[in-house]
Amino acid sequence: MTSLTEDGMLGRRARERGLTLVEVLVSMIVLGIVTTGLIGVWFALQNSYAFSTRSQEQQEMARDAVSRMVREIRDSGGQVGSAAGSSILSAAPQSISFRTAFNDEGVGEVRTDGAGDGYPYVPPQGGYYYTVDSSGTTGTLYRWRDTDGDVGRTADDRVDAVVTNVVNRSEALFRYTCINTGSGPPSVPIGAPYQTTTPTDRTSITSVQIRLMIDLNPGKSPKYMDLITTAQPRNQRQT
Repeated sequence: MTSLTEDGMLGRRARERGLTLVEVLVSMIVLGIVTTGLIGVWFALQNSYAFSTRSQEQQEMARDAVSRMVREIRDSGGQVGSAAGSSILSAAPQSISFRTAFNDEGVGEVRTDGAGDGYPYVPPQGGYYYTVDSSGTTGTLYRWRDTDGDVGRTADDRVDAVVTNVVNRSEALFRYTCINTGSGPPSVPIGAPYQTTTPTDRTSITSVQIRLMIDLNPGKSPKYMDLITTAQPRNQRQT
């Protein structure tokens, strides 16, 4: 039979029972590991969400840029009374400038046949330019629009950044299909089509191929997005 003294000692020991210092330290370490893991997962989810959102926005911007370029090139046209094919003012691998009737108020019929029939509308000069950033890794596609009536790009023209993260440095942004009018390669018969990035005769251009390459994460996965399409100027000579 247990004495009262022994019962009191047992009760006191039960009341004094708790965690040792070692147990507390182990619990803190386990809790720290779990918390660190949860924080890491949260940051990973945040980064993934931010990248997905940024990627989607960039893809939409790239598609919109290509779509707009196609529409504007299709509606390009020369000045009233000018020779056919004068809508494209300059053509290079990474840049193009042209006169376009796209999205202008009060646009009349654009004539490029040299008739000089009194149509008053003269399409303004517009352009798209690709330039490489100072970093030399990615570039920005710029669109500029004539606002002062002066030929060529001037300080008063409107310049907008269309899309960033362009990686067309080694690949032409614009490629042209031309009809050989005598200025094409000697191996191409007169009157036959050929492709080039540097057309000598701008009036012989029948279509413009656009290849826009976007890399949201340079040097890492996923691989760059590659958009390719072709625009055929409606008022450009076709034969």
